[in-house]
Amino acid sequence: MKFFIPSKTIKLILVCGFAFVLWSFGYNTPAANALEVNTKNYRNGLSNLQTQLAVLNQNAINLKTNPQKVGEVRTSFIKVRKEFKQVEFLLEYLDVQSVKDHINGAPLPKIERNSPEMSVLQPHGLQVIEEILYADEVDTEELNTETARLLNKFAQINSYQQRVPITERNLFEAARLELVRILTLGITGFDTPASNNALDDAKNALQPLLLMAKAYQPTLNHTVGEQLVQKLSGAIQYLETNTDFDTFNRLEFIRDYINPSFKLFKTAQLQLGIETIYEVNNSIQPINYLADDIFSTDLFNVNYFSLSGDREIKPEKVALGKYLFYDPVLSVNNKRSCASCHNPTKAFTDGLQRSTAIDFKGTVLRNAPTLLNSVFADRYFYDLRTEKIENQFEHVITSEFEFNTSYPQIAELLGKSSEYKALFKKAFPQYNGQIDKQTISESIAAYLKTLTGFNSDFDKHIRGEANTLSPQEIRGFNLFMGKAVCGTCHFAPTFSGLVPPYYSENESEVLGVPATTDAINAVVDPDIGRIGGRMKEKVEFNRHAFKTVTVRNIALTAPYMHNGVYKTLEEVVDFYNKGGGQGLGINLENQTLPFDNLSLTDGEKNDIVAFMRTLTDTTGLISVPNSLPKFENNPELNKRVIGGEY
Repeated sequence: MKFFIPSKTIKLILVCGFAFVLWSFGYNTPAANALEVNTKNYRNGLSNLQTQLAVLNQNAINLKTNPQKVGEVRTSFIKVRKEFKQVEFLLEYLDVQSVKDHINGAPLPKIERNSPEMSVLQPHGLQVIEEILYADEVDTEELNTETARLLNKFAQINSYQQRVPITERNLFEAARLELVRILTLGITGFDTPASNNALDDAKNALQPLLLMAKAYQPTLNHTVGEQLVQKLSGAIQYLETNTDFDTFNRLEFIRDYINPSFKLFKTAQLQLGIETIYEVNNSIQPINYLADDIFSTDLFNVNYFSLSGDREIKPEKVALGKYLFYDPVLSVNNKRSCASCHNPTKAFTDGLQRSTAIDFKGTVLRNAPTLLNSVFADRYFYDLRTEKIENQFEHVITSEFEFNTSYPQIAELLGKSSEYKALFKKAFPQYNGQIDKQTISESIAAYLKTLTGFNSDFDKHIRGEANTLSPQEIRGFNLFMGKAVCGTCHFAPTFSGLVPPYYSENESEVLGVPATTDAINAVVDPDIGRIGGRMKEKVEFNRHAFKTVTVRNIALTAPYMHNGVYKTLEEVVDFYNKGGGQGLGINLENQTLPFDNLSLTDGEKNDIVAFMRTLTDTTGLISVPNSLPKFENNPELNKRVIGGEY
């Protein structure tokens, strides 16, 4: 018997069957399912972490009576680290302060920044436990206390996190921030100061990102989804194949896997129509979440670090600020300008150990740091005493060693120039051209915000735009970010103390910098540093602490350190290689260098110097005005020198 099936029915069966096949292979999985899968993975991961923390705590208790079982406790600790890294990307994104204060903060005391009074927070969490556990002699009492505290705190955090709603925007932003974290805090060893587990940590941190990419792959454009999974899989494979911390090729890993994944996550988010942070949060963020590359020229939002709140830099403000920067009329004797200590031909330093004081009355207290990329900081001066870039000028203007004048005096004088009045009117029409503290400082700040450069030979190479680095320079970068641990204080891509991945807080370090180059009878420089800055930061661990400044353009900014004690980069690297001040016999209880010495060979030291020289980029940033605004009734004043006389 033959059955007749209408052609329309056959077509319907084929279409439905094909759809079923696609569905069964996951090619038509709704994005909502991917969100559900990732949320479930995260919450399961939190539970797994709590379980492993309980095991670690019990092992720590047992160690008190069985001290020979320290190996078992370390194995348990590594399992905890693995579980933590599996949830880190979302946990820190959703509750960054709890992670920093209780789970995985740096093992150093710090000051509570939001407290009106000085409140010292002692370090707790995994990095503290690691230092205890990997010490020559394990303090079992302290280990037990810290593991119990961490278990208790995490149980509270977990209870809350299990109920926190997660959006797709959260996932994609958290994933991209985790890539920055892996690059800056992971493969550098920052997170693992004693266990040497950095590369395993990085691999474990990448696993949930790969699972996330696979969950979203069916809903993505075939090329984007496939490339993202391939890059993340390749990164994990690279870490599994290259396991030696000292020889790990960080530049290749970043260039071939981390940077491309960073861009692909953004492409995927936009392709899926998932909202960005800019659609739900109108406030200015430190980093540009739509940047394509971690070393891109537009990764940072300069206006985040400013008081003005401008969304874009107004060219009229910049033009006015540039005149003011090079005009000695801002000083009491009309002979000193900002450019006197920040010469553009020296990357906006002056080449002196300490800058000359006004009227040649000695010198200022400290070495003049570069102004290139200096905007990327939440605190200014070596002692971190000032917030926001506009606020620092008052310290220069009123200092008896620098300009020795005041804003009212400067404003009165500038008001006698019709050219300056016209410039202020163009720059500040909303204030009808008013000349005062706010408009003067905003103008100079606007100019400084243009002094940014992320287009050095190194940047072009790591972005994959050119193969500009030599084998020696590549070795130097890998040492800088690895064995030499430079990258654990000079964080990429600013190579300063601006802490990733949020880049909203500056670090300071106690290095034990000597007063002179006498390495035999070394004594610490008498400058007390950060403890002499803000009243609420006068705590002993800030004694001799100084801001970690950028090493970008460092080839142009000698001499080095806050006191200009070292004339060459080779001397600086040798100082660190010896273990800082401690290696010179300077004993400071609060020195923050995490090593006795680096054991670098002469060749390795030369490699690091070679890399640092690739960070030079002053293109388009060092032009000087051809003339300064005139004063109609003061011919003598019109003879003032552009940039000052000294």
